[in-house]
Amino acid sequence: MYIFENFNNEKFTEKKIKQDLMDAIVRTRKDLNNCINNYEFAEGEMIEYYLYQIKANKSKLSYLVKEAKKNNMKIDKIRYEA
Repeated sequence: MYIFENFNNEKFTEKKIKQDLMDAIVRTRKDLNNCINNYEFAEGEMIEYYLYQIKANKSKLSYLVKEAKKNNMKIDKIRYEA
């Protein structure tokens, strides 16, 4: 992910920033849903692995949504599949 606030390169337009944020949100939500689904069938050490991944993806998704709101993007409620 880029640090956008002090970056004055014309290559990164506001539209590009918003698209990158939306892509990251969609990708992170997909990763989170995959981890939740895999956790249900995990055994042994994989249970701990998926718990860690779920927590990490939730934190990442929360951060990305906050960044999107800072960029005046409308974000509907994010649903997790379980």
